Amino acid sequence: MKDRLKEFKGIAIKNGTVSVSMKDLEDGLAENGRDNHMSASESTEFLRQEHWDDVEKFLAQVNDLKQKIEQLERLHSEMKEIHGKILVTPTADPQDAKQLAAVVDSFTSLSKVVSTLSKKLNQDAQTFEKESSNTGGAESRIRSNQVLVLNRAIRTVLTDFNNEQIRYRERCKARMHQCLKIADNEMTDDEIDSAIEKGQFYSTKSILMGDRDKKLLYEDVKNRHEDILKLEKSIAELHEMFQDVAMLVESQGEMLNVIENNVNNATEYARKAHTNVTQAREAKQRNMKLKVAICIGCSLLIFLLLIFGAGAFCFYLPFICR
Repeated sequence: MKDRLKEFKGIAIKNGTVSVSMKDLEDGLAENGRDNHMSASESTEFLRQEHWDDVEKFLAQVNDLKQKIEQLERLHSEMKEIHGKILVTPTADPQDAKQLAAVVDSFTSLSKVVSTLSKKLNQDAQTFEKESSNTGGAESRIRSNQVLVLNRAIRTVLTDFNNEQIRYRERCKARMHQCLKIADNEMTDDEIDSAIEKGQFYSTKSILMGDRDKKLLYEDVKNRHEDILKLEKSIAELHEMFQDVAMLVESQGEMLNVIENNVNNATEYARKAHTNVTQAREAKQRNMKLKVAICIGCSLLIFLLLIFGAGAFCFYLPFICR
């Protein structure tokens, strides 16, 4: 197999991806001068030194966006905990409702910031891909891969948040049904949905039929109704953002799947290579031990042959050994 280390080193030197001494530079150029038949693909795989500043700036933006996505995930987890606490509490606690509203508002505000940053990164990546020269292939791939992963992470956290809100809304409606049933004022799903959409839940005939003994039940229903109205507003605010991210991820999904498959394959190949190297190292050690054992055995055999040979020689030819 041809050793192309010096050739690739020369390419790296030429494209400014490594710093070298003058002697190394002369050696690399001399080597390229003797074997100057590189293909175009070989000369475009290296990232130029002047591009590293742009890449580091881009990666800093990516890390900032990742941290914000992690904040969204923490807010989503906190919202789930509050939902669970509210649903298992017999009567609504105003403090829980206030805390829930603060978490939802924080998530909505932060998600808008994340959406803006994500759109900017996508636009920058697309612009760079169009304007990049032949030597910009590596940087273009770095940008595209990072943006694809971020888009999918954003879609995941928004989807989880939306699903949790829908689940909580349905459980609140079920709780309202239960309270109304206890108060002997049952309403159908359509009546409840219509009243919630119009914001006139307490002007309905069923609610006006209540008495003092059912005040606590109606207060609970009122709190659930207010929660559902807030949920509807929050879902509406995030709907457009969710659609934009979903469409973007869907358009890039196939490319991301290919990247994930390549990463998984590379991981599997690396694991197999590590296993093969370990087995080869163990086999080498076994072979070395076997060689040492064979050498020792041969030495002992030769030594014994010399002793027995000398004894036999003296036995049959005693006059020589005298």
